[in-house]
Amino acid sequence: MNKENKQKAKEERAQQRRKQEQQSQMRRALENWGPVVLIAVAVILLLALIISPGSREESPDESYDVTDGTEPQFDLVDENGNPLEVTDWTEIDEDEPEEEWDLDTAEGTVIADGDMVNISYEGRLDGELFEGGSAEDEDVEIGAGEYVDGFEEGIVGHAVGETFDMPVTFPDWYGDELGGKDVVFTVTINGIYRQ
Repeated sequence: MNKENKQKAKEERAQQRRKQEQQSQMRRALENWGPVVLIAVAVILLLALIISPGSREESPDESYDVTDGTEPQFDLVDENGNPLEVTDWTEIDEDEPEEEWDLDTAEGTVIADGDMVNISYEGRLDGELFEGGSAEDEDVEIGAGEYVDGFEEGIVGHAVGETFDMPVTFPDWYGDELGGKDVVFTVTINGIYRQ
């Protein structure tokens, strides 16, 4: 064997020893850490299945479809899961003031900001009634900002029993028919709510 071949054989044996040593280290690492890694992977997969959205089916008790016009039915239970019996349901009509308020229809009471009043009105655009611009016996809280700008403010200073014309300009964003247009509301103040 010449010198070159000896050197080559020596390098191959060194490379095989390094490869065997790496394989031996990998086996030892897998023996020591393999079970830990497997358990960690299993836990991660289990958690992913539990918390991922859509991974569980919704039961009929958890969801309902309100597009058919029916109200959902459900059972009321306490913290221990025992059924609760409901004996008194009170229906609230948000359009009506609370029962403790009385409508005062005595003429002459002047309306101020913050008052709750009952009015009737007709809106006209170019002298013609427009859709959605009229109401009878409508409750309005002055200053609440529930109507087009200028409407609630235009009632302030007028009195119960009074009928008056009130010009209002709709904002540009209101729509093609009324946006940016000047209209006139004929308003009658029917009364003011008092406690």
